[in-house]
Amino acid sequence: EREVLRNAAKVVTTSPSHTADHIKTYPFLHGKIHTILNGFDGECQQSLPKLNKKKIISYTGSLHDWQGQAPKTRHGVFSVPYQRINYNMATRSLYYLVEALGQLAVDYKLDEHFELRVYGNHNLPFTKKKIATYGLKSVIRFMGKVDYAEIENILAKSDLLLLPLEERLDGARSSFIAGKVYEYIKANRSLFLIGSPSDATALLGKFGNIAIWAKQNPSAIAEKVKEHLLGESKLHPVDYCITSPELEKCTRRYQAGQLLELLNQMA
Repeated sequence: EREVLRNAAKVVTTSPSHTADHIKTYPFLHGKIHTILNGFDGECQQSLPKLNKKKIISYTGSLHDWQGQAPKTRHGVFSVPYQRINYNMATRSLYYLVEALGQLAVDYKLDEHFELRVYGNHNLPFTKKKIATYGLKSVIRFMGKVDYAEIENILAKSDLLLLPLEERLDGARSSFIAGKVYEYIKANRSLFLIGSPSDATALLGKFGNIAIWAKQNPSAIAEKVKEHLLGESKLHPVDYCITSPELEKCTRRYQAGQLLELLNQMA
C-alpha cells in the first residue's frame, strides 16, 4: 500500500477522516491526497407530503443479523470480514432498536403510533425471531426487495428515515459514509439516527434534518422513541432543498467538477 500511494500522482478518498487517517499514517501524502464525497444523481425532492397520522419510518438497504454476540465461525458476508476491518457488526443491525422497542412494548401499543418498514432482500433469522418474541411483528415490517426506481417514492412518502450508523470496534470516529446517506439527503426527509458522531453525522448535520438521534444503546433509544414518537413532541418536516448551500456539494455534477480539476492539475 505504501508504495502504491507513494507512486500515485493524486490520491482521492471519500471522507475527511479517511483523508486525515491516511496523512497520519503516510505523511508524504500531504498535499496530494484529496477528499471527494460520493453523492446523488438528479435533483433533491422539493415537494414535501404531509406527515402521516401514524408515523411511517423507512429503512432501505442491507443489514447484519446480530444475535448479541460475535459468531465463532464465518456467518455470511457481514460478520467475520467486518470484524477484521475493525467495524462493530451489531451497529449495522436492528439489534439495539428491537431491544428498545421490546422494552417499550410492555407499556405501549407501539403499532398505534408508528410503523417501521424495512426494504431489502433480508435473511435475518435472529432478528426476526427477536421481533416475534417481543410481539413486534405489527411494528417492524419487512417489505422485501424493491426496484431501485421505487426507492425514491418510498422515501418521499416516509415521515422518518432510519439510519443505524456503523461504528468502529476501537471507539475511534468512523470515516464511513454509506451511499444511503446521500440518497437520504436527496429525499429531503427527517432522519432517525442511531449511532455516535462520525463523518456521516457531520455531513448530515449541515442540513438540519436529524429529528431523532440516539446512541447505540437500548435504553437511550427507548427514551428518544418515547419523547418523539410516543410523547407530545411533534415532528416537523424539513425542506432544505432550496435554502441549503451545502446541497450542491452532494451532487454528482459537483464531484465530477472536483475530479476534473484534479485531472487538469496532473496534465
